[in-house]
Amino acid sequence: MCGYTVKIPMRTFSIPTLILLTASASLHAGLLTNGSFEAVDASASPYFIRSFSSLPGWTQNSEGVDLIHNIYTQAPTVLVSASDGNQFIDMNQALSGGSVLQVVNVTPGALYRLTFDATAWAENSRTSAIAYELFDGNTSTVLASGTFTDPTGGIWVTQQLQAVATSGLLGVRITETSAFQAGLGVDNVNLDLATPEPAMTSLTGAAVLALLGARRRRRTV
Repeated sequence: MCGYTVKIPMRTFSIPTLILLTASASLHAGLLTNGSFEAVDASASPYFIRSFSSLPGWTQNSEGVDLIHNIYTQAPTVLVSASDGNQFIDMNQALSGGSVLQVVNVTPGALYRLTFDATAWAENSRTSAIAYELFDGNTSTVLASGTFTDPTGGIWVTQQLQAVATSGLLGVRITETSAFQAGLGVDNVNLDLATPEPAMTSLTGAAVLALLGARRRRRTV
């Protein structure tokens, strides 16, 4: 039997480099489930109206939201496709005040960053607006909040909010504040660490010092 031997070059990393790579991966790992609303395929509908089972990971209020697929069309004209993937949510289902929320486990004392994209996704004469917040998942205390109003639509605009976790649970809530049928589109919702955890920072620093010490000892031998 004949065969070929293929040599694959190996890349080695120093201990601090490995730790920095791990810290970087942890830093950018999203904490939310179904943040781009792709877990349920809405292409057959091509949207779900007030379907509480269409958003795994999220809790909706009694008004609910719509899950919109890129292939959906209506009059007036839909202006946008999803900012990430094939689907997004319309915050205003039938009445004003649709909302979604999700609570996740976090590290108390660490700084977290919420980002998401928003736009008025269909042509109408009504001003679209939302309020959003980060809150303590144990006490419901609001830690940071913001608002977004888009009277024109057609362009996804990224929103950002930061807060220090006061307990082991941190919640994200986005709420429609517009008038009847003035839905705002929301997509690509992410929550992650805004800074490395203190333990990881200390470990990385200690590893760097250890490597520098080892190099210094090799020079003196």
